[in-house]
Amino acid sequence: QRGKSIKLAREYAILEAQKATYRDTNALSQTFSELGRVNKGSKNAVKKGLTTLVEGILPFRKTPANILARGLEYSPLGLMNGINQAVYGVQKGRKTAAEAIDTLSAGLTGTGLLALGVYLAAEGLVRGLGGDDDDKRKMEEMMGHQAYALELPDGTSATLDWMAPEALPFFVGVNL
Repeated sequence: QRGKSIKLAREYAILEAQKATYRDTNALSQTFSELGRVNKGSKNAVKKGLTTLVEGILPFRKTPANILARGLEYSPLGLMNGINQAVYGVQKGRKTAAEAIDTLSAGLTGTGLLALGVYLAAEGLVRGLGGDDDDKRKMEEMMGHQAYALELPDGTSATLDWMAPEALPFFVGVNL
């Protein structure tokens, strides 16, 4: 019994570590991963060329797909998915209560971060990418302002782009 519990805990820890480093396998990353392999064995030159082109443009397809998947998890869509899992998935036996709570928590956290980003940007405390005016953006950069940064009242600018995976919903809110 104890050995089985340790094994389950280890498997869970590995899965969570893979999610945190964008190395897990999910439906989206699997689809992106298989994108370039579809025509690999083909003798058709056009199909081979297409495969080579896809692999040249997207050599690492799994990581961007996982970043997108985490972004969806930590968003209002993730919150709606969590509610769906809690209401219907658990009842029908497709999800455990723990899985539904985990999904619900990620969606709620991301939605809260999105709202926080909107609020802090409206208060002028956080900067997003900026507008479409490249000259204005360059001038602000020369004055010490940075994109995706906390703007303190004393003029100090500290980047927040290191916050992952939370940065995605937060800066979506900032840019909104």
